[in-house]
Amino acid sequence: MNKSILRVRFKRLLLFITSLFFIVNLFGQSAVSLKGQIINAETDEFIGSANIVVEGTNIGTSSDREGYFEIQNLTAGRYHILISVVGYNKKRVSVLLPQKTAETIQFKLVPEIKELGNVDVFGHQFLISKDTSIVREPLSLATAISRINNKLQLSANY
Repeated sequence: MNKSILRVRFKRLLLFITSLFFIVNLFGQSAVSLKGQIINAETDEFIGSANIVVEGTNIGTSSDREGYFEIQNLTAGRYHILISVVGYNKKRVSVLLPQKTAETIQFKLVPEIKELGNVDVFGHQFLISKDTSIVREPLSLATAISRINNKLQLSANY
């Protein structure tokens, strides 16, 4: 065989082996999970419904009632995590995920105190006079009906 043909075959074989090694290495990375719990830094109470987002991605989740969360299918490496929930200061944390899933990490959030300015309340008061006197007098049926109609018309005007 010709030396040039052998060189071409060798280069192709080398390229194939290198590509195969790269593909195996790329898909061979095991997926890890980030597990954590969100708690109040002052009271150590659980914080449910907190938003947890991996910055720079569209990957995220929210914590359950006990503050636990899990983000799956991450590769080992460093991530910046943004944690937010109404009533607390946002927290940005850098997390290094090892090859194997680590234990649950606790993230403590500080309550956010916002003071409101003055609140002005406006309203209108409607005065309705009510006749609460009781008078006992004999009435004819026509007079009683007339008085009831007058009261109903007065209350309908309000």
